[in-house]
Amino acid sequence: AIYFMTGYKTMDEIKGIGRKMPVTMCCFGVASISLIGIPPTNAFASKWLLVLGGISENKMIFSAILLLSAFFSAVYLLPILFTAFFQKSQDASMEENLDPSQKMLIPIVALTGIVLILGLFPNPVLGFIKGITQTIV
Repeated sequence: AIYFMTGYKTMDEIKGIGRKMPVTMCCFGVASISLIGIPPTNAFASKWLLVLGGISENKMIFSAILLLSAFFSAVYLLPILFTAFFQKSQDASMEENLDPSQKMLIPIVALTGIVLILGLFPNPVLGFIKGITQTIV
C-alpha cells in the first residue's frame, strides 16, 4: 500500500509516513509486532506453543532458534516503525492523508483484526487443528 500510494522504496522516503498514512502504518505496526511474536497477536500464541514444545522435548536448540528469529524480526521491523512514526518528513508538501482507498484498506484492516483476534482467542483454532491431527495420527 505504501509503494502503491507513494512509490516510496527507501527508509529515507518513509520518514513521517505514519502521520500521512495512519491506518496503513498502524496495521503495519500490528503486523510487525505479530511477526516479532509480541502478545496479543497470533504469532505470539504459535511461537509460545512451539517454544514450550521444544522445552518439553528437551530440544532447547529449537526454542533458541525461535527466540533468535524473533530478535532478528525485531531488528529489521522496528527501525521501519520508528522511521515512519518518529522521524520528521523532509517533504512538507504532502501533508494530506495518503491512506489507500477502501478497496485496498478494508482487507488490510480485516487481516490486522484477524491477527489480533486469533492472538486473543487462539483456542477455537487450536481446538480445530488438534481435532484434525488426532484423526490423522
